[in-house]
Amino acid sequence: MNTKNPVSALVCPLSKMFTPRCFVLRMSTYVYDFGEFTVLIDQVTAINTEALIKKVGELDFEEKRKLRRNLALVMGFMI
Repeated sequence: MNTKNPVSALVCPLSKMFTPRCFVLRMSTYVYDFGEFTVLIDQVTAINTEALIKKVGELDFEEKRKLRRNLALVMGFMI
């Protein structure tokens, strides 16, 4: 498996709308120069990495931990 040039990537869409009651399915994050967004974790999909245009930011450690945990729950993995 080639780990230097992955062919596909898992992505979660972003939304400007926030639904506070869906704590596992949604996660709030700030994207530099764009503002506050909600990550739609339950709508995760795989795309070709060639479709990615540019990197707009990076999650901090705590956000990455929360996203990994919520993705595991949505996909049915044991955590």
